[in-house]
Amino acid sequence: MLINVEAEDWNKAYAEEAPKLAAKVSLLKRQGTTAEGALVTVAKKGTQLSVVNGYDVRKALGKGAFGEVFLASKNSQQFAIKVLLKSKLKKVRTGRHSSAFDSIKTEIATMKKIAHPNCVHMFDVIIDQDHDEVFLVLEYIEGGPSQRMSDDGKGVPLPERTIWSHMRHLVMGLEYLHMHGIIHRDIKPENLLITSTARSSSGAGVLKICDFGTAAFCEGDANAQKTAGTPAFFSPELCTTDTKGTYDVRVVDLWAVGVTVYMWSCGRAPFQAATTMLLMQDIKDAPEVVKAPPEASAGLGAVIEALMTRDMGKRLTLNQLRLHEWLTDHEKQPLPSQPVMMIEVTAEEIEQAISNRKAIKVGSSAGPSFLGTATDNAASGWTREGVNIIKKRGTAKEAGFYKEIAGSGHLAMHIPIIYSSGAVDEDGDGSVDKTNVTTFGGVTGGEADDVHDIRMQDLVAEMTRPCAMSLILGTRTLTPADLEDKDPQPSAKLLEAAEQIAPGGPTAEERAAGGVTFRRYLELLDSTSSTQSLGFRVDASKTMVDGALDALPLPDNVTLGTLKEEDDLVAAFLAFLQKDKGIAMNIVMKLESLEAALKRSDFVPKTCLIRSTMLIVYDDAARQDKMELKIMNFADSYTAPEGVTVTHEAEWDGTNHEDGYLVGIRSLLKIVKRVVTECA
Repeated sequence: MLINVEAEDWNKAYAEEAPKLAAKVSLLKRQGTTAEGALVTVAKKGTQLSVVNGYDVRKALGKGAFGEVFLASKNSQQFAIKVLLKSKLKKVRTGRHSSAFDSIKTEIATMKKIAHPNCVHMFDVIIDQDHDEVFLVLEYIEGGPSQRMSDDGKGVPLPERTIWSHMRHLVMGLEYLHMHGIIHRDIKPENLLITSTARSSSGAGVLKICDFGTAAFCEGDANAQKTAGTPAFFSPELCTTDTKGTYDVRVVDLWAVGVTVYMWSCGRAPFQAATTMLLMQDIKDAPEVVKAPPEASAGLGAVIEALMTRDMGKRLTLNQLRLHEWLTDHEKQPLPSQPVMMIEVTAEEIEQAISNRKAIKVGSSAGPSFLGTATDNAASGWTREGVNIIKKRGTAKEAGFYKEIAGSGHLAMHIPIIYSSGAVDEDGDGSVDKTNVTTFGGVTGGEADDVHDIRMQDLVAEMTRPCAMSLILGTRTLTPADLEDKDPQPSAKLLEAAEQIAPGGPTAEERAAGGVTFRRYLELLDSTSSTQSLGFRVDASKTMVDGALDALPLPDNVTLGTLKEEDDLVAAFLAFLQKDKGIAMNIVMKLESLEAALKRSDFVPKTCLIRSTMLIVYDDAARQDKMELKIMNFADSYTAPEGVTVTHEAEWDGTNHEDGYLVGIRSLLKIVKRVVTECA
């Protein structure tokens, strides 16, 4: 390892720098906002732009195909102003029914959503009908592009210590974009700007992603899988139509990160050709793994090759990159959690800044986890840390399972982002705490394991009125451990629960004994719910009812545990989604993506996903913009014995490892497609 830094230097510098950047952005935001609908005032000296709505234009910084970028100032603060010409943009066709002007509208819409220390911020959009120009007022990054060019036009290689720091910033920024459903599609050294190292305590400057002109949204964007950006940074799947519609579009950004790091390390691109067509053919025919340049160290080279892997299922994911030993200095410097940048803060928010954000209205504040409350997981060790992290108390086995899934190619995007996991020693005696691994229905059992805290993305962090549903996937919940339990203990609590879900189910002997065993409870639960017939069941749910968050409205004498017939489940989903066709269609799309990922994964056929959870959450205040579907809770999942393949579709015979997971996915798809039809 060539980095040789103290264990917390980078994270400490980042923690110091992020609030400074946030404060600066907040100040500039107040100084640089044009009132909605205000007229544009433009002054020129000859043909040169001099003033735009109070911004004094100083000098040109660069020129592109559709306009120029200028350095400007206002109230002693510096800005970059991107000037685009509507007439030119509308003439350039980017599709049968779209022009470059539509791309600019996407760029503006994208940048309005972005507030992060590793992304360039947009402060103002100045536009009116009487002017041809569109003015985008952006954050000015004084350090310029991440890689200087020599006089002969080649990139100047960067020291590995600098590449390491830049990569960490890039992962933080790109992770934030992907978390919000945005793919950049033009990651390259020129679009990664660096703040002045003189004002950065990290010594390498802060990297910021810029130029969102080719950005797209991961879900529901028809243009997402079209070629866009810079050909030298295209991934193999972008250079062919054979894979169209079969992959998650985030992977193209990861290949481009690999090309970028390749160039940082040696100054040249991995693929070069006389024409764009020849270049794309070379990339399409790339080897299974593109070899790192000889200038790269073994650690850096391993990162480059893992990113520049042609098979998308084997290409390094952001989760894997975040946890990579080279980037974490062999886990001595794990990347920090994502900061949440508050750009505009109200007096009320300042008053409550320590404990909450807007989501305090429904209990999504630091402390108890809203998701834990809404899905009955609060007692299972879910707590909220800060404004965007769920801490899940689990086991070493489950923590390892999350890492495996995070490293399993396309499947990684279907779990919450995993930020860190580590052993727990609450009593401070120097030894890792131990726990029993199975907590289900209020009963704890199983073999002792090390306690771990798993810190992951809070799916409702930016939601103001989050609605949540938790589902248990699979045609069974019984595990081999349940069947092999030689001394099952009857539980009065489980008898009470069994009477609720299956009145008359417990036998006279069980009532006389005052309890049922855990295995018996699960058998009754599976048989009375939709588990055995459809391969899933609704475990918990809350939605907005009459303007307030409440339990899912169900007919009299019906509980979630007894929802069994398709018609009843369709009715339950209609109530949960408040008959919103758009959310239902979004769920269908995400389920289809998950099903495809499960089929492609090398990891899934070797794994029994027993008792794992699927979470569906959406924001009642922003239904189309904020909706998530993720799988999680793998405390009871396990790796099948050597040589055993799990199809996830075959019936369980009591001895095999089939769980019916894919049966559940398909049944869910059928149910939600019916919901779409009902909403219509």
